[in-house]
Amino acid sequence: MLWLAVVVPDLPLLAFPGHPSPFAVTEGRRLLACDGKARSHGLSPGMSATESGVLCSDLSLRDRDREAEGRVLSIVASILYRVSPHVGVRPSGAVAQFTDQVTPFRDIRRVLDDLQERFCKAGITATMACAPTAEAAMLCATADPGRVLTRQDNWREHVARLPVTCLPFAEYAGLFEELRLRTLGECLALPRAGLMRRFGAGVGAFFDRLLGTQAEILVPWRPPVAFSRRLHAPYALDSEEALLFALRRPLAHLTQVLRRHDAMADQLVLDLTGDGQTQTQTFRLTTPARRGEAFLMLIRERFRDRSLPFAVTDIRVHCDVSVAREGSLTLWPEGGVRAEEWGVLVDRLQARLGSSSVCTVRWHADHRPEKATREWPWSSSVPASCGGAVEAHHPLWLVDPPESLAMADGQPRWQGEPLEWLEGPERIESGWWDGAVPREYFVVRATPGQRLWIFRTRENQWFLQGYFA
Repeated sequence: MLWLAVVVPDLPLLAFPGHPSPFAVTEGRRLLACDGKARSHGLSPGMSATESGVLCSDLSLRDRDREAEGRVLSIVASILYRVSPHVGVRPSGAVAQFTDQVTPFRDIRRVLDDLQERFCKAGITATMACAPTAEAAMLCATADPGRVLTRQDNWREHVARLPVTCLPFAEYAGLFEELRLRTLGECLALPRAGLMRRFGAGVGAFFDRLLGTQAEILVPWRPPVAFSRRLHAPYALDSEEALLFALRRPLAHLTQVLRRHDAMADQLVLDLTGDGQTQTQTFRLTTPARRGEAFLMLIRERFRDRSLPFAVTDIRVHCDVSVAREGSLTLWPEGGVRAEEWGVLVDRLQARLGSSSVCTVRWHADHRPEKATREWPWSSSVPASCGGAVEAHHPLWLVDPPESLAMADGQPRWQGEPLEWLEGPERIESGWWDGAVPREYFVVRATPGQRLWIFRTRENQWFLQGYFA
């Protein structure tokens, strides 16, 4: 096997395209990377931000943006994905694996030339190298760009001549200098026990992977999957059936994409264009599906009782695909079937009535029963304040507003019948910020066997608050 490594030396700078010059990226109030104009003023990585401001008064500084760096690395990985399906992302670049002879161009140097051209078109300055191990390829790409080493070469001897400054252990740079270790060969010549005692087991494992004595585990990178199709109707679509007929073929293609990537989708976006205007329609599934036809039902429900906004002549279908496996089947599938049917029912109601019309009830952190729940749209995320355990001795069926109870012989009555006292009192006194509610709650049983939740106010008035199931 042969590994191709790509290192992006100016990765922190590439995270800020179009930055003003002179420019530098900081991390922990120290310079992490500088552009050419900043270096011409005497700035270098490791210098404090205060000192750099003295040397270069018009210097522009930005804190490191790891998320933007990740997007740059995704571009690098996607370019590498053209030459190998086995691609992995590293903190400073990416690696790709393929055989020594079999490559898309039959020549590794032609591969490097083609990749360099693509990186230049993407505005990415990268260095590359090849070696029998991924760690060796990364070090060569850092210290000896363009080097191609195969197993037929004395590649270990070449790696041993690389400087220790290319090692990804910046925290040990001072110790390397103190021990006067200048090359990797001098490090490898040290007794392994002493090396691991001074630098830790991680450094020893790195050298094992570097020399190929320990297997390298590649965490595969996969390109993000998105489905997009544009349809131009030969005639204006002015009915639900005509729209559904036009969408059957692209949704069948969506099914093939989902199956090919072992993925699912939970949202479909339609951009309908006609009569000089465009309208966006979004369809969401409660449970992600692998069949594109699942969205046909939602489209049919939305336009069943309403006409299209205008005669449609152009349709753009877009779907973001999330790579998520279905998992194992349950031992008793009946419950799963019921859950799936419930999800289909919710999707149909949302498509027919609108997503804001289908709500779920969530608990809210408030002791007052009438304020202890909130309604949230089914598809929206629930705020953290709406969590919490459900009190088992509080009913879910509340009377709003509470119903006043008649009194007889100093005792409350429900529908003229006496009550049997089961639990209580439970005192709730809360809401001083918007009207205090001092109450004493009791659980009682009515004559027909119905359990009720009643309370008494300070004025000795009794009210029915809720029913137990």
